[in-house]
Amino acid sequence: MSAFSSFGADKTRTGWSAGVYGGYRFNPLLSLEVQAAWGEANTSVRSCCAGYWLGSDGNRYEAAVAGMEGWSYGELKSRVATQRYGVQLNVNLLGLFATTEGGRWTLELSPQLSAIGTKATFRTIANNVGAMKGATCWHFGVGGNVQAGYTIIHNLNLGIYTGITYLTGKPLDGTPEHLHKANYIWESGLKLGWNFGHKGKEAGK
Repeated sequence: MSAFSSFGADKTRTGWSAGVYGGYRFNPLLSLEVQAAWGEANTSVRSCCAGYWLGSDGNRYEAAVAGMEGWSYGELKSRVATQRYGVQLNVNLLGLFATTEGGRWTLELSPQLSAIGTKATFRTIANNVGAMKGATCWHFGVGGNVQAGYTIIHNLNLGIYTGITYLTGKPLDGTPEHLHKANYIWESGLKLGWNFGHKGKEAGK
């Protein structure tokens, strides 16, 4: 979500993300992990901004500029390649209670800090022709997840999570900064883990 959004004026566009992680569990309540992930977000203009015009000089205009190549915001979609490197603290709320701290289930709140690289490529919606490509921009990311997990067998566990990461700096979709201050990635997914060590104290990837 930025000036463009996955929930665009024309339709909803999905993205994807995949990554690896490794960390250490200190006790039933706390664990710490580092992560690396790569993915893609697909966005198009919000209904409020479809009339703006993006010039080939990378600037936003109220209308087309004579003699300059450009595109209406409503004609474009932005494909954003992402890379993320971060650290995350996991707080297992079920670890607060003696009756659930050693159980198969976990319910974790996980604040996260990360460095995020984004690279936006604009393409036309009508015929999927490349319009303009931006450079890689780096952002500081802050956010968090909530995850419910279950130990399937001994050291193998599966979790389902959802979370939001807010990005500093330029809009992730590659549009010029204007009007909208939102600049975040919301994602949900599955997380598979293998625990190494005595009673699974070390969290694997």
